[in-house]
Amino acid sequence: MNVYEKLNLARYEFLHSGIKKTGKNIKQAYMYFQLADIIPDAEEVFKKYKLLKVDTIGENTFVSTVINCEQPEEKIEFVVPFAVADPIISNRTGGEVTNVVQRIGSSITYTRRYSWQLVLDIVEADLIDGDGTDDRPVEVKPEPKVEPKVEPKEALVEVLTSADEPANEFQIGALKRILKECTEKGLSDLAKQVLTDTNKLQNLTKNTAEILISQLNEKLKPSENTISISDDMLPF
Repeated sequence: MNVYEKLNLARYEFLHSGIKKTGKNIKQAYMYFQLADIIPDAEEVFKKYKLLKVDTIGENTFVSTVINCEQPEEKIEFVVPFAVADPIISNRTGGEVTNVVQRIGSSITYTRRYSWQLVLDIVEADLIDGDGTDDRPVEVKPEPKVEPKVEPKEALVEVLTSADEPANEFQIGALKRILKECTEKGLSDLAKQVLTDTNKLQNLTKNTAEILISQLNEKLKPSENTISISDDMLPF
């Protein structure tokens, strides 16, 4: 089989693999595919049909090349625009919260997700012209939120959603230690708010975890300077 025949069969098989969306946007009440949903089944199908997907990042483009491993000269290229996300700016201090490595990483993760959707012809609802919901409505029930007794200036992030990958165990461990320190230093309301907003640190992405670690460490400093990030400033 040539590369076109193989990719056509791979798309058909992936379509019937029954993968589920686990990405959840609470604010707009819709589900989306994360990389962790797509890659395991996609790689299995590509292995079966001896296909390989190679990504190349240019200055302004992201190229996904599908190669026929049995005849490497046979290739299909999928090209999409690529740009690094703008920095997240603190609405209190005016300084940047995310560093350039974090912004590049989240931009690559976001573009990789859409490159797989393009290569495998994965269909999702149109989030620009549509209303942000899937063709098959999915009811998303966020965890009940208990409002802590915190002054407005102490509020952190109300809704934590992102297309970034889930936070890793080291970030979760760091947050647990910082929250314990917050409780010991009289910031128990703040710690409770973070646990409530993140469903006890379950609904966290890598990017959001880094932001929270930075914010909470700032709170623990003797200085009165604080950082406050609104949810619409989070990437993607």
